[in-house]
Amino acid sequence: MLAALLGLLLYNSACLAEIMRAGIQSLERGQREAALSLGMTYVQSMRFVVLPQGLRRMVPATVSQLITCNKDTTLVSIIAIQEVMRHGRIVTTFNFFGGVEAPVLQVFLFIGLLFIVVNLALSRLSRRLEVRERRRSGTTVRHVGGLEDQVAAVADVR
Repeated sequence: MLAALLGLLLYNSACLAEIMRAGIQSLERGQREAALSLGMTYVQSMRFVVLPQGLRRMVPATVSQLITCNKDTTLVSIIAIQEVMRHGRIVTTFNFFGGVEAPVLQVFLFIGLLFIVVNLALSRLSRRLEVRERRRSGTTVRHVGGLEDQVAAVADVR
């Protein structure tokens, strides 16, 4: 269990570091140069100019990575299925409200429902932040459906 958690920690921290790097490098070089020309130090330019703009661009990818992390931790739980099943049995045999036992199927369905609700909420949050950023920046996104549409979109760019 410790090895799995350490692996997840290293993997997700590397992914988040790459998201941060990409978000900072996605800004035009002129933003950093303008801050430096105003007499700001490197730390000030990063704090007041680069990071506020870069963090807005990082939000959708960061939320997506958090959803992936949530799903991966479930896989770690499946690796230790004996312990998960033991905890499920403990919940089902624990006497709630003076002797009423919880049915096994309902307990596991409730756990699955919670998993779906958390991931759905994170997905909706990501979508909402993406739409808000598009409205704020005034960018439009063209819908790309199938392979033919993707080829046409690439041809339009060239």
